[in-house]
Amino acid sequence: MKNYSLNDENAEQFITNVCASSDGTLIVEFADGKVFQHIEACDENLEKIIAAQEEQAKKGIESYRKFKNRERSSAFKTAVSGLGIAAAGVGATFIPTIHEMVQTNHPALVYTGIGVVAILGTIPAYSKLRKNRQDVEELDKLRYREEHLEDLQNIFSYPNALVGVNPRLAKWILKQDDPFCILFTDKYSLRDLQQIVSNIEVEKTFDFTYKETTK
Repeated sequence: MKNYSLNDENAEQFITNVCASSDGTLIVEFADGKVFQHIEACDENLEKIIAAQEEQAKKGIESYRKFKNRERSSAFKTAVSGLGIAAAGVGATFIPTIHEMVQTNHPALVYTGIGVVAILGTIPAYSKLRKNRQDVEELDKLRYREEHLEDLQNIFSYPNALVGVNPRLAKWILKQDDPFCILFTDKYSLRDLQQIVSNIEVEKTFDFTYKETTK
């Protein structure tokens, strides 16, 4: 899960990742960089983690506008940064020393160098844009999941819900008891959810009867 804490204090208790250790215990990672290890993989601990991440997702969705504004702001700054550095680079060619370099060297090489500088100069801004965009994309997925959670949790009542879904993902879903638990949100994309929900809607519309099969 992306970090949706809006300050350092909240980051201390914001769970970003949970994974199994080789010894069968859980490893929990927090937004401030802490890593807790050797946590017993019992139902009680899992319920605590799930409840915490569900609440985190809820608060992230409630703050969606703030994260969307961050994305827009970083996109604008990235564009301005690139144009500004490129303009400065071209303008520099009018400085006598630089102008002489253009005249005495192959112009293409000089302008290529200016382009490289411009690209390198925009990397910090682009990195921030990429992070903010990933935050918004995950929030879009979490919002969609929340809106359609009842149908998703009843996916095994719809035999054709996984039509058109990546076979590897479909196989994984069929092996889980609760595939749309908050712990598994990294397993699928927004598009995957939309495909599944669309299939369920079709099933509801036609209300087909099926031969009984095992999961």
